[in-house]
Amino acid sequence: MNSPDPDRLRYAQIAGAAARHAQGWRLTADEEAVAIAELTEAAAGRAGLLAERAGTALGFGEGRPDAARYQQIAELCIAAGADQALIERWIEVGRERAAAVAAIPYTGHPPGGLMLLAPGLGTASGPGLGTGPGPGLGRTAATLLIERRAHIERPGTSGLPRRAV
Repeated sequence: MNSPDPDRLRYAQIAGAAARHAQGWRLTADEEAVAIAELTEAAAGRAGLLAERAGTALGFGEGRPDAARYQQIAELCIAAGADQALIERWIEVGRERAAAVAAIPYTGHPPGGLMLLAPGLGTASGPGLGTGPGPGLGRTAATLLIERRAHIERPGTSGLPRRAV
């Protein structure tokens, strides 16, 4: 059994802490101090990992509507001790990742709506769904969604009692 790469785990901790604290607006001095302390602790002396997060944030965030948040992530990582000599090479990686994401076409919601994205729905393994026995009686998630929409759209079927007028 392979164990996870400790650097990737540490990087994930850094990325999570940076994302949690970077809001895209100016932090108070106390908020910034807490963020820097958490990033410093998460990095455990790994200035290269802080540089990786700073650079990928800068590269990925270029030209995005939320670029200020990515800039703030980088600034927090730099303040926590990122190796500034390494940041530039990671900016290019961030740009490449942004280009890869931009190349994926948006296709809208899946057929049947977002309900199909829930684990187990739309398959025979879901509770009462699919073709297996059970309360769903072979109904698919799409069928259940259509039935639910029809129920919601009928007047007086919202589940709330009707008011006497």
